[in-house]
Amino acid sequence: MIRFLTPEVYDRSPGVLDGIAAHVAALGRRAFVLGGETALARAMPAIAASLGAAGIPHETRVFRGQPTAALIESVGAEVAALDAAVVIGVGGGKALDAAKGIAVRAGRPIVTVPTVAATCAAWAALSVIYTAEGIQDEVRWLPYGPARVLVDPDILAAAPKRLLAAGIADTVVKWWETTPNLVDRTDPLALRLQAVVSRFTLETIDRALEETDGGRTIDENPVARADLIDAVVGLAGLCGSAKGEVFWGGVSHPFYAAATRIPDTRRNLHGEIVGFGHLVQWAFEGRPEAEIAAYVEKFRRLDLPVTLAGIGIVDDVEAKIAAIAEDVVPWLVGTVFDGRAKADLVAAAIRTADAIGRRGLAA
Repeated sequence: MIRFLTPEVYDRSPGVLDGIAAHVAALGRRAFVLGGETALARAMPAIAASLGAAGIPHETRVFRGQPTAALIESVGAEVAALDAAVVIGVGGGKALDAAKGIAVRAGRPIVTVPTVAATCAAWAALSVIYTAEGIQDEVRWLPYGPARVLVDPDILAAAPKRLLAAGIADTVVKWWETTPNLVDRTDPLALRLQAVVSRFTLETIDRALEETDGGRTIDENPVARADLIDAVVGLAGLCGSAKGEVFWGGVSHPFYAAATRIPDTRRNLHGEIVGFGHLVQWAFEGRPEAEIAAYVEKFRRLDLPVTLAGIGIVDDVEAKIAAIAEDVVPWLVGTVFDGRAKADLVAAAIRTADAIGRRGLAA
């Protein structure tokens, strides 16, 4: 079995929101806009002007807090009562996950407008659901994804660099979470396609970082910046567009899910924790310290965290390592790591990654 879930349109171009009304008109007759306060301040003037000029009525709702199951259910029911509504999600990962979940609950099409390049949420046909406290609750695979992904690079360029750095970390792990699952020619087509796209995505990011002194001169290289935006928002989404019969993954994202149960980590961005999770995965695989240290240096140049302290874990460390390790294990059962899905091995990998990260910071 293989199934492709991709947008009909991915458009990264300056001023793309000036024409958003044409996209909405192709999908429905009115718009329900959901986005974070900062995101709406950046994008809504162009969206409102375009919709207004086309005579398309719209309602705007500010997203706050977490994309909880209760929020998606209640707002989704509201949107379902609106005739021919198109949901427009504006903002970062959590706002877009909420908007996608709401659209599917209402049975309406979705247009996403990312205002940061921190995740592939604008593209992916899934919503990550959280509790009100910020604990990852479930990954909800959706029957369809966004119909349109509209990316204004000028809006993304105005976002703090920390967000793009987190997006880079979240994206490079796509290849490293895919590669342990590759065996031979008998691998499912969906997995092989994911491998090809994720490898190209990694190469695209590596080249852009090489051209910008490890990301330090991104503002001076518009071609490299455009490649990084497309890699994080578009290519990373494409990596997961082919759906097969089983889940292929690694340790990085399960580490993130488990870490959200520790309140200390919740001030970090998704990609910042996933990036440290990549170091944990490589330690779990038993890779040489030199390889892990090379990624520590790459992440350091992007000001990404490379230690447990960097993601907020500074006290009761052993207890928190143990808790995270226990929560990671269920994600690994039934995967390529099934035979090593043991909490003590995961905990040891966390300690190793932290130690290598600390040595990197001290160098």
